[in-house]
Amino acid sequence: DSVDLSGIFPKDSLPVTKIIHEAVVEVDENGTVAAAATAAEGGSSSGIMPVEFAINHPFLFIIKRNQDNLILFMGSVRNPNA
Repeated sequence: DSVDLSGIFPKDSLPVTKIIHEAVVEVDENGTVAAAATAAEGGSSSGIMPVEFAINHPFLFIIKRNQDNLILFMGSVRNPNA
């Protein structure tokens, strides 16, 4: 399978062969804490081009199970700078 990433990466950039994203959401009686990291691998042997992903605006997120799209957790971040 492939995806069209032309809206994210420059037209003449190397092909992206793999994107890995890991997220952690901790929920307790004091609130919710989330952390995430993303890496992209390209089609060049010269190394991985860094991908910067900045969350600087409010957003909604959903954590779901892949095999049946069951929603396990849903939340919102209203002020990512807090």
